[in-house]
Amino acid sequence: MYNMKKDIIPVSAIGLLAILPFLSGISEEFVFDDRPAVLKNKDITNSSPFNIFLHDFWGGNLTSSTSHKSYRPFTSLSFWIQAVFDGGISARNMKILNIALHSLASVLVYYMILSLKCLDQKVPIRELRFISFFSAALFGCHPVHVEPVASIVGRADILYSCFFIISAILGLRWAPIGVTPTIIKNVVLSVLTAVSMLCKEQGILFLIFWAGIEVLKTKFVRNQLFSRKLLIFCLYVLFNLIFLANLRMSFMNYEKPKFQKGDNPAAFEESWVKRILTFNYIYALNFYILLLPQWLCFDWAMGCISVLSMFDYRIYFVIFLWNFLLAMLELSV
Repeated sequence: MYNMKKDIIPVSAIGLLAILPFLSGISEEFVFDDRPAVLKNKDITNSSPFNIFLHDFWGGNLTSSTSHKSYRPFTSLSFWIQAVFDGGISARNMKILNIALHSLASVLVYYMILSLKCLDQKVPIRELRFISFFSAALFGCHPVHVEPVASIVGRADILYSCFFIISAILGLRWAPIGVTPTIIKNVVLSVLTAVSMLCKEQGILFLIFWAGIEVLKTKFVRNQLFSRKLLIFCLYVLFNLIFLANLRMSFMNYEKPKFQKGDNPAAFEESWVKRILTFNYIYALNFYILLLPQWLCFDWAMGCISVLSMFDYRIYFVIFLWNFLLAMLELSV
């Protein structure tokens, strides 16, 4: 499936497309969250990285009532390692590394989509290569990635994505035969999921993705879909999910982060109908930005999106989104 000679040109093009649009963002300027998370974070400038694993992403006490409970030690550790090699904190060098990691993530997307052939051998490899190239190229240069790539703290998104995609490739392509090789595969993917989660919390969602892959591999054949093997696997994934979620919550002493109304107005809305409508409108808005990224913002808090009412015209966008998604689901079945 992978052909190094054939992949040289598309991989090089994808890597380049993922770099060029973001070069203008390279500077020695620390912006917004870069300051508290990197420049003013004592954990990054300490001679020892030990405190990184005791504090939140901003260098504060995880159990403090003022902490947002963001625990991303591996991302912070990457800042610390780079600061050591650079002889100090350099915004320019950190942004350059972000761009390089984003380029790597884009190339990984190419190989991940190529790996989908493992789900359906009937897909022509030539068509799949075109789809893989176009998708990865679009991923690499899409304007929606400006914020995570151009801001230093965005490395959390890039790192967890890299580990997520690597895990997806392994999950799709690695087909062990026998009990021991299967156990090894499961343990490796579990560890990668934990690493991804410790880069950014969303990394834990790979477990859901992994379960989805294994279900698709059955092609919904009854004997395979309800087999003992798949049942044991699903229980293993569930155990992983419970274990990692519990581990993550234990770091913050099982306490919820305390946000202000300005951070997330919809969450503070008393009417559950308005809450649901607003959250679904945010999904619709993100879908629109994915197609037409004319509005970009580093932080959608502070009233950027007002709470929807029962007679708000924006409800039509929510209706359109779910009708579109349901129609796509029906076509795919």
